[in-house]
Amino acid sequence: MNRPYPVAVAVLLASVLACPASASSASAQAILGCTTCVYLEPSPIITQLGDYTAVQVAVQNPLGSGVEGVVFAIVHDSRGQTVANSTGALNVAPSSNGTATILIFGLALGTTYAATFYVVSVSGVNISPSETVNLIPAQGSSPANEGAPLGTDTFALGVTSSCPIIGMPCETYTNASNSTIYGVAYLVLHNSLAQTVDISTALIVLSSGQELTVSMPIVGANGTASEFAVSVDQFAISTTAVANFQL
Repeated sequence: MNRPYPVAVAVLLASVLACPASASSASAQAILGCTTCVYLEPSPIITQLGDYTAVQVAVQNPLGSGVEGVVFAIVHDSRGQTVANSTGALNVAPSSNGTATILIFGLALGTTYAATFYVVSVSGVNISPSETVNLIPAQGSSPANEGAPLGTDTFALGVTSSCPIIGMPCETYTNASNSTIYGVAYLVLHNSLAQTVDISTALIVLSSGQELTVSMPIVGANGTASEFAVSVDQFAISTTAVANFQL
């Protein structure tokens, strides 16, 4: 069982908010004067899955059209320094509520951080007020895999011709084991100099034989990507594929 090589996390600079960062309920739309905004619920659900802190963010969409985008989580320590920048894909129907799951890795257990969340459309425009909450990672147990041997043949990585969210790369995984597996899909994007320019992750929970296509939350991916999956305790559970993206 091999662990994947560590990769440097590229910290993206947040663009200037298109919507004022104040109230977070749908009823505040008229006050904000934003006709394209969605709104984040103030209390995300936080779960520790192995080495990852999973944050489930609820989103209200008061608009008459569906919204596709990326929810950002920018994490700061007590000095105000940025220590993590993670993303989750969002696809919510018109006049509905939806959720985005964001995986954060590398935070010190028992330490208080400030996590700021906001939504960016697939065209790169910010479309929500921001929400900031305290985040204290705690030690969590890895979900039981019912004794399944984990190796690079646990998840079969395939290529898909269509993505659930337009404007984002996606990956298809099939669970080839006989157990339910909690895994993390990775897409590591490189430029023409083979430098890492973005990293995307997505939680994937598959029962035996189940197939799933997941959107990888990178807006306007352009370059060569390495794609693979690991378990939530960082064991490699798929081979590595290489793909070119021009989105």
